[in-house]
Amino acid sequence: MLYRTGKHPALICPAIEEDLRIAAKWADIWGMRFNASKTVAMYISRTTATPPPITFAGATLEYSHEHRHLGFILDSALSFHAHVTHKQLCFCHHQLPLFVKLIFVPVHGGIIPLHQCGPVLDINTVSTVNGVKEETDSSTSHQRTISNEAQVPAKEEDDDYQSPLRTTLNEAQASAKPVISDCPIENFLCNNVSDEINDFTSIEDAQRVFHKLVTTKEYKCGKHVLYGHQRDGGYPLCDDKTFALKKNDCLVYSFGIRDDWSFDDALYEKMGCEVHSFDPSIGKEDHMHKPKVHFHNLGLWGSRFVNAENWTLDSFGGILKKLGHEEASVLCIIAGFLLEYRALLMKFIPFCTTQLLRVIDAVKIDIESSEWPFLQDVISASGPSVLRNVKQMALEIHTPRWNREKREMSQEDYAQIIHHFKEFSQKLGFRNFLYRANNGCCGRMTTLTPAKIAKRKLCCYETYHVNSRFL
Repeated sequence: MLYRTGKHPALICPAIEEDLRIAAKWADIWGMRFNASKTVAMYISRTTATPPPITFAGATLEYSHEHRHLGFILDSALSFHAHVTHKQLCFCHHQLPLFVKLIFVPVHGGIIPLHQCGPVLDINTVSTVNGVKEETDSSTSHQRTISNEAQVPAKEEDDDYQSPLRTTLNEAQASAKPVISDCPIENFLCNNVSDEINDFTSIEDAQRVFHKLVTTKEYKCGKHVLYGHQRDGGYPLCDDKTFALKKNDCLVYSFGIRDDWSFDDALYEKMGCEVHSFDPSIGKEDHMHKPKVHFHNLGLWGSRFVNAENWTLDSFGGILKKLGHEEASVLCIIAGFLLEYRALLMKFIPFCTTQLLRVIDAVKIDIESSEWPFLQDVISASGPSVLRNVKQMALEIHTPRWNREKREMSQEDYAQIIHHFKEFSQKLGFRNFLYRANNGCCGRMTTLTPAKIAKRKLCCYETYHVNSRFL
């Protein structure tokens, strides 16, 4: 299997032809040959443009909308309808055909292994963005509603098949209610919290739970490396083998600069990282701060909007798309080897699929309470998490109530931020390996943790997490 991504088929197809020419030359050297009659091309895009013909081994390849391979039917819409109609899609991953276990399909800014979808594979909730099929992401919606609803497979075209699992999940979906609702776009928190998550005996109980939650280490990182100033402005990253930055081959997002570039500069100067720095509050337009440090006049939030200060804010998923750190369109060539060389094709599949991923080595977030709508968005989004390819995160947590509001934290407020932080760990898989607590934010924010809980009054915490997907 070969693939190419790009924004126009006129540019993709010549590159594919060159790849095929190299593959044919390699086959000649080793005394093998490709069978062009068993090779098809598949074009996956939201556009209706007709891709140019592709020549391979002296023949013009046929463009196919469906292709059957090892019992699995792949279609150009990535809908799986053809496969489901033939009743070959099992809801248990160990029952899926071999091809499904080996192939990854590009969705939502990355690639998702189908064998991990299991019974929650939502076939009909796909949309086209930037020319790639991707699952609907609530990060683009101005209504951010957090829900515990079960993810139910959409209705298939074959109405004769009624899965008992689907019936059970549909009943659960019908009876489930949002645990958090009424979320004005401009607010740090939502207005309504259900008793399901607000089950604390008192506000002091909620404060103790919150403090313990953010200060409990869930992963032991053997080595930390500080980038930036020793105090405020510098952030330690886990340097264990799995998470260590690779010199001249690292990508970092940094949200919140103000007048301190020490973290961003250190990543470039020490490690040669590509750094994307974001801050709409400092009055600067997009520019190159240093050769590999890109500044963006843009802030992080739970959705895209312009606030009262005329700052442009966007969701994490929206920023990934803006920077092109997810796929555009995919041209997939399924090369048909002679039967005796099929094993060689299988060996190429991991190489092909890994090229679709863009791993972000670290994300730093210090955005003065805007982390709460960000967290609300990423934990409530359906489909694969937009953070699934982020290896580690430095996340500063602030009180979502400011002194200018003249309002202290309520028990409902604590219930909401505890829910967010739990889901960040349990649902998205980010494990806390370090925290630093301070009261430097208390001049402008109300108390987050009182002194009777934490021995001193705290209004913000620095928390550091690794993504368990990479463990």
